Amino acid sequence: MKCDDCHKDYEIDDLVIYPDPDQSGREIDICDACIERRSKQDAAEVSGYLPTKMCARCGGDCCRQYAGIAWPEDVLRLSGKDDLEDAVLSLLLTGKWALDWWEGDPREGSPEPRLGQCYYMRPAHTNADTAVFDGSWGGQCVYLDDHGCSLAFEERPKQCRDLKPREFHGSGCLCDDAADKQNGALAWLDHQEMLSRVGNEVYRILRARRGVA
Repeated sequence: MKCDDCHKDYEIDDLVIYPDPDQSGREIDICDACIERRSKQDAAEVSGYLPTKMCARCGGDCCRQYAGIAWPEDVLRLSGKDDLEDAVLSLLLTGKWALDWWEGDPREGSPEPRLGQCYYMRPAHTNADTAVFDGSWGGQCVYLDDHGCSLAFEERPKQCRDLKPREFHGSGCLCDDAADKQNGALAWLDHQEMLSRVGNEVYRILRARRGVA
């Protein structure tokens, strides 16, 4: 059987079903080398671990457990905005993003007054996809579909990109310490007032859209 990308001959078990980015809804069968090449093209402007053949076979266990935390630069890049407040507003208004939080102050040995919580942004969970403020303990990411993550690699949150794929079946994926939940909250530390204000504004807008007083 031929790889639909490089047209070389492979055994059928050596090919992976992959969504064709040029034709929505169409699937192609491609080899490991072509998956790596496509991933490197997608990742040209951002850092992180590239998806592997194991990711395609896994089907998104990580994405079914919890949506990855986005850093401010991720939100700017995905929204196409130059201003962070505008970027936060535009993504929250889609209903596909939420404000979650770190309980307490993420700074170790921080001076008073300490924060009671520290907001950060992540994609919404399917079990709470209309919630603006969602301190969820887990849920499936709204961007997970039948083909895996529907976002291009460079559009994904940093915590997702910095998750090192498992090397074999039965092992676990590993997240870089620099992209853990605490550091995700710290990345948003200087934007707490803005996140709270914009989040409440979006909450009122979405309630009005649904006809809720």
